[in-house]
Amino acid sequence: MNALNRVTLTGSIIRTPTLIRNGSFDVLLGTIGVKSTVNGRPTTSYVPFRILGKAATALEGRLTAETTVSFQGVAKQNAKTKKTDIQVLRAEILGNLELGAPDKAGNRLPVNGTNTATIGGNLVSDISVGTVKVAGVDTSVAKFRVALNERFKTQDGQTKTRVMYLNVVAWRELAESLSGFKKGEGVIVEGAVLYQTRPNDQVPGSWHESMRFQATGVQRVVKPISA
Repeated sequence: MNALNRVTLTGSIIRTPTLIRNGSFDVLLGTIGVKSTVNGRPTTSYVPFRILGKAATALEGRLTAETTVSFQGVAKQNAKTKKTDIQVLRAEILGNLELGAPDKAGNRLPVNGTNTATIGGNLVSDISVGTVKVAGVDTSVAKFRVALNERFKTQDGQTKTRVMYLNVVAWRELAESLSGFKKGEGVIVEGAVLYQTRPNDQVPGSWHESMRFQATGVQRVVKPISA
């Protein structure tokens, strides 16, 4: 079975994206804010994205703060920094989405956004289930990593494979159902993209940023997943 990697986001642009020119190849970097419901709970996520090539050139100036958009793309991981963002493969500007009240940072997001993701790969380690306090209640949680084999072409046209590691978290009954999943097993994860920012204790004034997937469903695949 081939590796799965699909993401759909509907939300609004946070600040005007930055266009980076690399010779004749353009890259548009920005952030999309999405307000959606995940596992029955309201969730807001600010997800970094990139748009490449001619699409980046065409969308420069059309994407500004509060522009409502729908993105379809894939998770991509920087080979050097290991940071993950969404590479947009298809973008649509929407003009009919209702924006909610400004959040604490002054951003206005569509009231009913979309945040869905499907990833399929192999477990990096056995899944262990623990408990944490949520609103004073012991709550089951499972955190694990999925390895995806990603094919890419080098500048000289050769096809190569590299491994991308994606972080996943599952909660409550779903987390408990994952006890017994073993390293190397293939899994398909359905869920949503979350982006986490937390202070970097080692470098005052800086922040750790990381992407993870919150699972709404996990399916075991009998045959390990390849590229």
